Amino acid sequence: YTSLTKLVSGRGDAIAGSIILNPNTEKGRWMQQDMAKDVDRCGGLHESDARAMVHNSIDFPQRNAKINETAERLADFLEGHPDVETVWYPKLCAPLFSKVQKHDGGYGGLLS
Repeated sequence: YTSLTKLVSGRGDAIAGSIILNPNTEKGRWMQQDMAKDVDRCGGLHESDARAMVHNSIDFPQRNAKINETAERLADFLEGHPDVETVWYPKLCAPLFSKVQKHDGGYGGLLS
């Protein structure tokens, strides 16, 4: 799941999200069917949110680069902190990530 409101929009003037489902699994098919009910009832993304997302995403590459840089620095700092047991961040806990990572890509802005 991705919060398009925070990451892509970056302005707080739109509400949106995305989810990727695997329809080849029982849970993926169930979730896809269940979500289709809500989209039909609610109509999907509101037009004003869609317009804001398009407008706000113009500088997404620059903001995303900064998000990647900041999150990586924070993860590195926390990994070395004596009061932190584990940092869940792709660079530190998902060795296969680097095999599929783009040459100029980062590790993302999510960590815990």
